[in-house]
Amino acid sequence: MKTVIRGILLLACTAACLIVGSLLLARGAWALGNKKQQDLPEVKRTWTAEELQQQVENGRVHRVSEWPADKPLKLNEAPQLKELVAQGKLPPVEQRVGEEPLVIHPPDQNGPYGGTFTRYVMDADEARVMGYRMGYERLFRFDPMGNKFVPNLALWAKTSDGGKTWIVRLRKGVKWSDGHPWGADDLMFWYNDILCNKKLRDADLYLSLKREYMLGGELFKLEKIDDHTVRFRYAVPNGLFMLHMTYESSFMLTHQTAAHHFKKLHPDFCETKEDLRKLEKMASEKGFSGPYHMLANLRDHTESDDPAPTLEAWVRHKRIVPGDPVVFTRNPYYWKVDPAGNQLPYMDEFVFLQVANRETLGLKAINGQVNVQARHLDFQKYTMLMEKAFASRQPGSKTEHPFSIRHWVGPATVKLTPNLNHRDPVLRKLIGDVRFRKAMSYAINRDEVNQAQFLGIGTPRQPCPTAMSPYYSAKREKLYIEYDPALANSLLDEMGLTERDDEGFRLRPDGKTLRLNIDTNDQTGYEDGLYLVTQYWRAIGIKSDLKIRSRALCFEHYSARKHDVDAWWYAVRAVPLADNSFPPRQSRNRLAGQWGAWFMSNGAVGEEPSEPMKEAMNLWRKIELESDFDKQAGYVRQMYDIMGEQCWTIGLVGEMPIMMVVQDRFRNVPEVAYYDWCAKGPGNTAPECWAIEE
Repeated sequence: MKTVIRGILLLACTAACLIVGSLLLARGAWALGNKKQQDLPEVKRTWTAEELQQQVENGRVHRVSEWPADKPLKLNEAPQLKELVAQGKLPPVEQRVGEEPLVIHPPDQNGPYGGTFTRYVMDADEARVMGYRMGYERLFRFDPMGNKFVPNLALWAKTSDGGKTWIVRLRKGVKWSDGHPWGADDLMFWYNDILCNKKLRDADLYLSLKREYMLGGELFKLEKIDDHTVRFRYAVPNGLFMLHMTYESSFMLTHQTAAHHFKKLHPDFCETKEDLRKLEKMASEKGFSGPYHMLANLRDHTESDDPAPTLEAWVRHKRIVPGDPVVFTRNPYYWKVDPAGNQLPYMDEFVFLQVANRETLGLKAINGQVNVQARHLDFQKYTMLMEKAFASRQPGSKTEHPFSIRHWVGPATVKLTPNLNHRDPVLRKLIGDVRFRKAMSYAINRDEVNQAQFLGIGTPRQPCPTAMSPYYSAKREKLYIEYDPALANSLLDEMGLTERDDEGFRLRPDGKTLRLNIDTNDQTGYEDGLYLVTQYWRAIGIKSDLKIRSRALCFEHYSARKHDVDAWWYAVRAVPLADNSFPPRQSRNRLAGQWGAWFMSNGAVGEEPSEPMKEAMNLWRKIELESDFDKQAGYVRQMYDIMGEQCWTIGLVGEMPIMMVVQDRFRNVPEVAYYDWCAKGPGNTAPECWAIEE
């Protein structure tokens, strides 16, 4: 009887999958086959590494330099700031910019000043993207193509002792947005009074679990040489120092170090018991357990009524209130200029506006109401956006602001991540068997997913660096991606999962129905493709549903190890060493949070990983210590080979371009650039030099 039921179930699931697939394919076919498509101009959707380099050499992206030593520094400023200077409310621009401004060479033109940039978000909390991406200010930055580290708040870094010691020269004359000087003392405050303060570390997850602070099992040492020079000392060579100073570690150094501001909130700087009582009362009123807990949270100044001074191009003056516009205004003390000496930024304001959903944002984009944005745009609207963009630029168009769709280089692959550290011991054992993960991969028809979700524009592949990366592996890219449900069934049968329930789904060893749900957050935008995956898994006897949750709830599930399979971008095309998802390097890692905690703490907490994962982690340790690029790249490829063989993550489709909507009135926005979380796109294209010309 069960054999009959099984057959009926498989036929039903297959039929359902075909019906759903047909519907989605019809949508994709309509999009690609629309007769207006033939009238659209040819566009370049993919770029090689050589073509991207040509864009750089031809000056089609911004570049940076220092002010020429033989050229007098003559400065200019925005009209609104000139007026404030005339009113005596601001010092002259020469006293604000500093003696060593960073020069941004825009790709199109200098200026003009003025205008408001509007960015749409799904919730007010996304305004944090200002500090993480749009206001991307670290000691160093990624260049527009994500290939190089370029000077920013620091001029240079030099190493000795085989990479154990690094000396960093900070830019002179830089000021916080309130006019207070920035320099080595701010970094030393962060090191001595925040990072080395155990009470504060215990209240701040991001301080306590950063592996790069503890290389060789010892906390690195930071020393002040002079007001603008610091020395980093490590117990072992740090082969990733420049990456750290360009990525997240440098965020702590440049965004949460205003000593003159944070000392007012730091319990250790209270001069009297009355001062401490005031801090304790403030912490209680704000719902914190104490002053240290409050300081740990208020350092992320989005939550503060008194936002901390910043080094970014635009400054927020009020706390973020859900539903309200979040307004950032020009920083009068910003430390960058263009080649003519005009103080940046060009745009007066940066405003975040909340929209209800991606559909609303898509309508705004179609109507020409989006300034410059890729985030939250639904790829299934690609053809419609291309048509509307083309029509908006034709004579007689009534579109308020004509726009184009630019094809930037983006995250490599949509991936599925099974939870290797699942709280359910039975499911954990099943997921931990490589045959199970291979079966999950072989069951997926990636060509259908590509057509249904990405209009056939993407490429079926596993998550790994692409061909433009020195870490690329053609073998890894295509491993286990054949659509072979018969093989998938065979692998599950081989594991002994042959018993079925009354619906025809496989039974776990404990007699329960084998269920494997996919978690995704409500901002990803590829639910249709993921729904197809659940149908493919049902067809091989795994009961599966798609669970769409808020982003915050998804992260709660990662921390609690409640998710079965997570769906997200593999957000690294060319710079995989910036991605902390593999090997797991944090406790809320989607793949193996307990193993990540074990690795980050050198075994003090968490759970000991499997032997293959320990092998990958040992390769990461070699990568950390190695400063020779070729040797480092060899270790990276070995690490990804292990990842591929173990099928720890399951890729779906990749190589899709990023749809960047750009209104024609915007200047200095590149035709193409590298856009992902790790390179902090679009911050790596210097939004401070974007301009609006009506």
